[in-house]
Order: sequence, then C-alpha cells, then structure tokens
Amino acid sequence: MPQEEVLGYWLGHGPRPLPLRKTDVVTMGREPQNALPLEDTFASRHHAVIEVTPDGQVLLKDLKSSNGTYLNEKRLDANEPTPLRSGDLIRIGGKMFTFISNQPGLEPRKVGMQAYRDLAHMQTRSMDKPDLPPPPDEGTKKPGPRSTEALQTLTNIPREQPKEAILAGSLEDQSLPQILQFLNSSAKTGELAVNGKSEEGRIAFQDGTIFYATTSSQLGDDAVYACSRIRSGTFRFTRQEFPPDLKRNVKEKTIHLIFECCRRIDEESGKTPPSGSPQA
Repeated sequence: MPQEEVLGYWLGHGPRPLPLRKTDVVTMGREPQNALPLEDTFASRHHAVIEVTPDGQVLLKDLKSSNGTYLNEKRLDANEPTPLRSGDLIRIGGKMFTFISNQPGLEPRKVGMQAYRDLAHMQTRSMDKPDLPPPPDEGTKKPGPRSTEALQTLTNIPREQPKEAILAGSLEDQSLPQILQFLNSSAKTGELAVNGKSEEGRIAFQDGTIFYATTSSQLGDDAVYACSRIRSGTFRFTRQEFPPDLKRNVKEKTIHLIFECCRRIDEESGKTPPSGSPQA
C-alpha cells in the first residue's frame, strides 16, 4: 500500500521533523501519553492538538490549556481549530515550533519573521556587526587575478579572528532543517558550521538566504543535503561578512532546500508519524 503524501512538517519537537499526512491527529502536552510529550512546566497535561483534514488542511487547536497556545504571538481561542500556513511560528509554554507546508509555491509567511527575530533576541547574545578588514597597504604584494573556473571554498576565505557564536548546540537536540528555518526566518548573515564524526560542512547565509555551501566532497545544493545527513555532532553559527566575489553555488530557493532536507530525513528514518486522539 503506497504511503500517504506528506502535506507538511512540524519542526522544533526534537532532532527530526515530524511529517504530517492526511487524517493525522497529533496531541501535545505534559502527559507522556501524548503523541508529542512536552517537558515544560508551563504546558498543560493535554495542551494542544494538530489535526490534518481529509482535504489536506493542517489545523492547530488549543485544548483549553492554562497558559494558552500562541500562533505568531497571538493566543488562540480554546477548542477553535485554526489553519496553519507555511512558516507559521507556534509557542506552547516555553517551547517554539514551526510549520512548513508541502504545497507548491508557498513561502514562509512574513508574519513569522518578526516572531523569529524576537526569539533570536531572547535566545542569542547580541553582537556588533564585524568591521570589514582594512584595504591592503600599497607596498604589499597584491594577489593575482582569480580564475573563474577555480572552485571557491568557505574554508580558504580570508577572515578576521573567529567571532563568538550567536547560535550553537548539538545536532542530537535540534535538526538541521530547524536550524536552517531559524536562520532563514530571522534573516541572518553569517556562516553555519556543521561538524560530524566523518563529515564537516559550511553553509553561508546572506540576509537569511543560503547562497553558498560546501563539504569535503560536495558543493552547492548537494552540500546542504550532505549536512542534513549529519545527525550526531555539533553546529555553530557566527556572524560573518563574505567577499563580494564569492559566487553563489546554491541553485534552489532556501525554503525548497529546507523542505527537501525534511523529506530526505523522513525517508532515511523510515518512521511513520506518531498519532493519537485528542484527550480533554
């Protein structure tokens, strides 16, 4: 029997995105019997539920929780199913989640961007924008012209001393699509380093858009997908200005890259999404 089409992904509950298919019912709350248990003292025992309708709508409903369920920082009315759109930001207790739709042509909503910026201010330390390096002295030897055929890598780009990371952690706690979505929606500029046991990657962002990526064996889109296969290791994002002659090697739009990473993780895990019935 063919597997149901994935209609979207729920990010933020763990290291892997949760695929959502038709007629799925996913409960969330502090009780371990929930499909997605929430270890948060501000979450109710049975806090909220995600329901996917037969016609493909993904609905979020608050189950009369004590502290409420927030969609793009607006509290939902209890027991009122609310449709989700790609890029929506959801807050339950002290935890943040994101929904990404699989409907063609949809981009993350702008309304989620400001919420992610607010989250960035709360969760990361602010940094001054690094100054550009001064121009070389006239007496120094100027480098020869670069060949347009030469492959450029992020590791050999001249840069200042490493800046303090504004985002860092374990890939076992957060999935790469979740990290990419955060950096995209909060319009970050800098370099994301992904370090696994046998593979390392670098992904460059300009105002939230992925424009360059590399690993030891891949470039461009393939390098992003290679990074998504690193499940055990660390990540570190630092503010970084890139030389103007660093040419883009990523072809796909950032949201398409994120979704494709979700799809590949889903396929490789071979897991069916958790489901259950909402409990009062």
